[in-house]
Formats: sequence, C-alpha cells, structure tokens
Amino acid sequence: MFWRTYAVLIFSILLSISLLSAQKQEYLFDTKIFTKEDGLPSLLNTSVFQDSRGFIWIGTGSGLSRFDGYNFQLFSPEAYGMTGKKAISRISEDHKGNLWLFYCRGFLPSPSNWDLIAIDIFDPKAEKVIPFDTYFQETFPFAIEDAFLPQITDDLHRNWIATKKGELFLYNQGFKKIFEKKGASFQYLTIDEHHHIWLVADNTQLIKIDTLGNILESIQTPKHIHGIWTGEGDRLWVALVNNPNTGESSIGLWEKKQDQFVPFYLKGKNHIISGLPLVETLNIYSFCHRSKKGYWYIGLNQQIHLFGPDGEWMYNFQEVVGDDLNVNTYGYYENKDNVWFCGDIMLMKTFLTENHFNLIHQQEEGVSDSGGLWKIPEEIFILSINSSFSTILYIRQMSE
Repeated sequence: MFWRTYAVLIFSILLSISLLSAQKQEYLFDTKIFTKEDGLPSLLNTSVFQDSRGFIWIGTGSGLSRFDGYNFQLFSPEAYGMTGKKAISRISEDHKGNLWLFYCRGFLPSPSNWDLIAIDIFDPKAEKVIPFDTYFQETFPFAIEDAFLPQITDDLHRNWIATKKGELFLYNQGFKKIFEKKGASFQYLTIDEHHHIWLVADNTQLIKIDTLGNILESIQTPKHIHGIWTGEGDRLWVALVNNPNTGESSIGLWEKKQDQFVPFYLKGKNHIISGLPLVETLNIYSFCHRSKKGYWYIGLNQQIHLFGPDGEWMYNFQEVVGDDLNVNTYGYYENKDNVWFCGDIMLMKTFLTENHFNLIHQQEEGVSDSGGLWKIPEEIFILSINSSFSTILYIRQMSE
C-alpha cells in the first residue's frame, strides 16, 4: 500500500540525516564533505556550479572538474587548451548549455580585485574548450582587459559582465548593455523579487535600476559595502566594512527599513556575533551568503555556520560530520534542495529542511537494539531510531 512505501522512504531518509538534540528538533541537517580521499582532484577549489543536466562543476587551480554524484573527472588546461592561467573564479551556463569559465586575478569573497583576465567557453557534450574571442569571432562589445566580474546573486544564473568604463552587459543569445555609469566600478549585483537590479558602485553607492536601465533609487553609504542581499517584501541587507584599507577590518550587517539602515544582528547562544558595535569575529575575508529561503550562511573560524532569517544561530555544518576541517570558503551554489560550498581542499554539500516529526521520547542512557515504523489504528506513524546512546521516537499524523 502507498502508506507503507511512503513510511519506508521517510524512515530511510531520516536515518541518513543527522538530528539535533532533543531540545532542537525544528530542523533536520545533513552535510557531505568531499576531499582528495573521495576523488576531488584539486586542493584549491574556487567556484562551484550545477548545470541544467544536473552535473556539479568545480572550478579549481588545476582546471575544471565535473562531479556526477559518484565520480570526479578533471579537464585540465594542458589537455583541453584552456586559456586561463589562474583558477576559475566563476562558472555559468548559456542558453545552448555551454559553460562560461571566468578567470580573474582573485577569488576571495571580496571582489575588489576581480579583474577578468580570460574567459573560455566549454562545450560539456563535446568536451571541447573554445577561447571567448574565437567563439564570438571578436564581435563582443567590450575588451577582456576592460572587463570586471562583480559578485553576482541571480537566481536565473545569467551571464553578467561589467567593465571598468562603468558598463553593465547581460548576455542572452547576444550582448545587451543594461546600464552605464561613466567610470564606475560595480562590485556587487543582485536581483530582487520585482526583477529590479541592485548594484554596488565604487564601493559605497547602492543603485537600483529596472531592466531598461532606469535608475529607481540611489543610496550613498558611509562605509564600504562588502555584500548585498534582497528578500521578500522589498527587504534589503548590506554588509558594511569598517576601516576597509586594513586586513583586520570587521564587518557588520545592516537591514534597510524605509529610508534608513538599522543593525541586523547575528545572535549566538549567549552573545551578539555581528552588528553594532562592530566586532572582529567577522572580517572582510569572511564568507557571507543569504539563501533564497532566508537563511544566513556565515564563515566563522573557517567553518560554515547557519543562522535563521532573524539572525539566530542554528548550526555548524562541519560539526554534523564530526570533522575538524577548517578551510577558507571561496564559492557557493544554491539549488532547490542544497547549498554547495567549495574552498581549500574540499567540496561541501549541505541540506536543511523543516522537521515535520514530533519528538515524543528519547532514552538518554542504554542501548536500543530495535528500530521500526508502525501504524496504529488512529493512522499515526511511530518511528524508532536507535543508536549506541539513545532511542528516539517520532510521531506524525499521516493519511494513506
């Protein structure tokens, strides 16, 4: 019967997911970390992307790597004629399914030095690399040496390119100039729910434009901007940097409310992590990302921590695998179910979902030697998960 199949599926999924303690059962978390031991080809992983066919692509210091869920395959510069001599800083896909490989001078979370030095077009079906100028027969409307790659947050994963002349181009079966601000340098780009484009220009100016390039709003900030994120209902967050010219600069998160910015706090168990006053916990090299679902992924002490939509601490993803892996995070990719991260020596896949089961009993001591799933007459399922430390019972009303 259907309920039996559904129950077994749920039981299998829950057994594979690491659970929080009895006091924290609102969410279920899972993490998988891939390293050299798992076949990851490179010790330097600077970008990650999932294409329309479902393959995961990792930009590395030694070429492009493809992951099919089981195995990694490396496409090296020497074997495939890639033009870039640096690590691949960004990967995107065009309407034909070709991958665009962007090579920049840097790959840290802050894009202040992300001058483009080369672009390759990679055909994943033919497994062939074509230099950018050859692919477009040198008819594109900018020079590569003038191009600049902002930090881009676009759910449609489109190909955006900015130039040092203050131009912003979008590629969609052809290049279109969306906006121009003479001499401006665009560090960040994000799209809100109304398809308006938010740009950070020259580190301190926020510009909101429509798809025709008309300026809808312009805001000057007192400090350098380290990131920008949008949310439901015209919500907007920025990260502002204190003393941006020093390597020890700290950052604070701010939320735009009406015509002013107010501090947005990341709250630990007993203290405020980020906000006012600015603290050293988050600095300009800290990874920071707000997901489509409103969760904050923050790099603290070289580990990825999860915070809720209101800034409350929820989880340290590296703890779920019992791993003391401390690495720098350089890139991420978010799909419907997972957020992927890449960095020094690793690729990490994270999973987060609400827990629809209720904890009704946990045996703190002793060993349970049985586990199962039963349906009692009231159409209630009972799940027993056993371990060497505890037995956990979950109960949930379900219909056939």
